[in-house]
Amino acid sequence: MVERTPDTKTESKPKDTEIGSLTDLGVGLIDGGIARPYNATLGLVLPKIDLTDSYNRNSVAAQVGNFGGAVADVVILSKVTGGLVNKGLGAAAESGYISRSLAGSNMLASTLSMGTTGALYNGVFTEGTAAERAKHATVGFATFATLGAATSGLARTEFLGQAGSRTFMQNVKLGGLSGLPAGFVDAQASSLVNGKGFNTDVVEIGKTMGYYGLFGATMGGIAHGAQEYGPRARMWLSETMSNKGLKSEPAEILRSSNSLRPEAAETVQPKRFNIPETGMLDLGKMISETAAADRIALMQEVFKTRPQVPLGSWMRLIEPAYMESFLRAGHELFPKTALRNANYLIETRNLRPPTPDSPPINFEAWEQALKNVKATVPPGTI
Repeated sequence: MVERTPDTKTESKPKDTEIGSLTDLGVGLIDGGIARPYNATLGLVLPKIDLTDSYNRNSVAAQVGNFGGAVADVVILSKVTGGLVNKGLGAAAESGYISRSLAGSNMLASTLSMGTTGALYNGVFTEGTAAERAKHATVGFATFATLGAATSGLARTEFLGQAGSRTFMQNVKLGGLSGLPAGFVDAQASSLVNGKGFNTDVVEIGKTMGYYGLFGATMGGIAHGAQEYGPRARMWLSETMSNKGLKSEPAEILRSSNSLRPEAAETVQPKRFNIPETGMLDLGKMISETAAADRIALMQEVFKTRPQVPLGSWMRLIEPAYMESFLRAGHELFPKTALRNANYLIETRNLRPPTPDSPPINFEAWEQALKNVKATVPPGTI
């Protein structure tokens, strides 16, 4: 169970400092997000990090910082476990242990990945004896598996928008509502593993549900921010590293003029296409209607005309009928990066409809188109 109470070792401070300061907030964030996980793992063999005297751990600011650090750890850990669970389900399907439809279930993947996240966070990255860690891991798995299942289940109803097109507040609400049943399960599981039977304390159950509602809402907000601004941050980092002479290729953004391969730029002389500098452009249809020999030239000119438009912005405008043509043309122009970048955007569902009124992105069609293209290109392209 994620820690929710101040450290009892904290010395009392004057009442007028109980709200806390920016220092309490910052150190609390470091303590909750870094120091405590470190002490529970590496701190077993290396010197521990003791920040007790560095801030007022009972202050509101400190508690907010601790809370933020815990949520950040869970979000990061869930990304790792999510990838491992998806690979595990895929391997199980390939081996015939489970059906492909079951392996592709978002509900199952979300439940297992979040459950594993909770077990690891509570059992490995939280201090305690071996027996205490085992109990914490059990509670963590049950709590966060419920959170994952609830999130996936609510997402399927689409009453808070569709995946890839939700607003910030819709993702916050989705996470908050998903946290409520997780809090109920946490209250019951914590009581059961400690031999107290089912928890019937309505007040305590309500507080736990409220805590995990806030926890889920915060996770939803962080996930939205990562989806919205993560690609931009990675592009900025890539460009910064490139300016310093370091080799770095963005995992999901394909810029036009900055990404042209020298050999392609030298050997292909773009012909003149009717490409306006602004406004909607049906690139998929243009590629489909262009002779195969001219597609690289077309994409070069499009990218040169609109150098600030990333790959994802083009992909969200492509209709299913033109997806393969788009991916093939992109691969011909950028054989080392185009399919890998497109694969990242598709896997992470990091595409949004061009407008709120547009239909949702057809990720199933993108997956099939990418599969068809990959089957015709040399191994190792992605």
